[in-house]
Amino acid sequence: MLEKILGSKTAQKIFIHLYHHGESYPTAVAKDFKISLGAVQKQFERFEEAGIIISKLQGRTRVYQF
Repeated sequence: MLEKILGSKTAQKIFIHLYHHGESYPTAVAKDFKISLGAVQKQFERFEEAGIIISKLQGRTRVYQF
């Protein structure tokens, strides 16, 4: 269902992961769903550029949330 709205399965998986955990980072999503880290990073960047999510640095890790 979300895939039609968001445009890809990767985007859908990121949304589900963020909803469930409250915040996350690309490596965690990639590991949990066994998908490419590069694809996850690009999708996180797209969501942030669109203003759907925000990010912050925690040490050297960029963490994202709604």
